Amino acid sequence: AMIRCLVFDFDGTLVQSNEVKVRSYYQVVEPLGCPRQIVEDVLASPAPGDRYQVLGRIAEGLAKRGLLSEIRSPGEWAGKLADEYGALCEKAIAICPEVEGAAQTLGWLRHQGYGTFLNSATPQTNLCRLLALRAMERYFDGIYGGPASKAANLDAIFRAAKVAGREVLVIGDGDDDREAALAGGCHFAGLAEPGSPGPSRFTRPPEYTLDRLADVKRVIASIDRGSDQA
Repeated sequence: AMIRCLVFDFDGTLVQSNEVKVRSYYQVVEPLGCPRQIVEDVLASPAPGDRYQVLGRIAEGLAKRGLLSEIRSPGEWAGKLADEYGALCEKAIAICPEVEGAAQTLGWLRHQGYGTFLNSATPQTNLCRLLALRAMERYFDGIYGGPASKAANLDAIFRAAKVAGREVLVIGDGDDDREAALAGGCHFAGLAEPGSPGPSRFTRPPEYTLDRLADVKRVIASIDRGSDQA
């Protein structure tokens, strides 16, 4: 089957926001006198989860050390901090640089008639606002965010685009993207970290590696050639 549809992750794939998101965790708990170690330990765990889970675990760590006022439970603190975190991130991500070639590659795909979708763990409302602030909505047929999982979002994209997994190429910079693609029977291209040889942040090498986003054209051609021969 030929590629008909492309699904992109957002943070670190289209915008250079991974560091912004990490920095915002430290910023949002700083006023509470949070030791850096608590944040570091939660973020260093194998699957830190979404912002609510991360901040929930940070809040539990703060509560254990008696650093949270008793007025709210750790769960309520996590909700309050997640709102503040969202606002901080939004301001910074609205103006951070795009990943090199993002607009150009998306524009080319649209021009060629491919379906293009966004699949991110960022909560849906924040994600839509961010795309509006960056004037990026025009590049996508659909925008899918949290709290739904990336795998559930892919299923919704299959239905919306009327495609099968093998007609879809997923592009991302993390294992969550690779695993969702695998579960959905899609092709996957992993974006390498700029300045590092190969995609160091994947636990297993992706099916295709992109040194830069513009290489998407080459990957599509390669998959399409393979399906001609099959």
